[in-house]
Amino acid sequence: MYWDIESVLPEHTGHFVCLQDGRENLAIFVRQTIPVTATGDQFVYRWRNAMEGDDITTYGRAVQYVQAVVGGAQYTIYNLHGHWAPDGKVDNPVRLEQSRNVKKFLDSFDGCKILCGDFNLAPDTRSLSMLEEGMRNLVKEHGIISTRSHYYTKDMKFADYILVSPEVRVKEFKVLPDVVSDHLPLFLDFS
Repeated sequence: MYWDIESVLPEHTGHFVCLQDGRENLAIFVRQTIPVTATGDQFVYRWRNAMEGDDITTYGRAVQYVQAVVGGAQYTIYNLHGHWAPDGKVDNPVRLEQSRNVKKFLDSFDGCKILCGDFNLAPDTRSLSMLEEGMRNLVKEHGIISTRSHYYTKDMKFADYILVSPEVRVKEFKVLPDVVSDHLPLFLDFS
């Protein structure tokens, strides 16, 4: 899938992180006209290739990041695919640990921050509220009622979020109607 996305974004550079060989990966694509100053990742639950047998709840989870200069300001954009569990998108010890680790990692950076991705969290969880500390939750702020497409048939219609630090000026935020999977794409125009 990474190569498919890369092929339709020829004016972008892809930044790739492997969480589990052959299964779970993260990617951020940045327009080549935007100067990237740093990239990397930090595991926030377990480690790379941590899966035990076929138990997907044992995947390692990482926050991927790209630092870029946009409009003369330094931004760090983080990508997270949060821990999945069969009990739904509720708090559990793993998600609480993951959120503490994500928050600690974000707090180690100065400047403008944007955290986005499939957090696998319900809106009312302690795990999400930890991530919201010092950040604006654009899904909540804009009264979004679902981030899922018609392919997702369960009741919980949230998984995806964009959180921004107070310095980020949001020009436009919305959930796009394009159906690409059981998740709908989120759009953010910022400065």
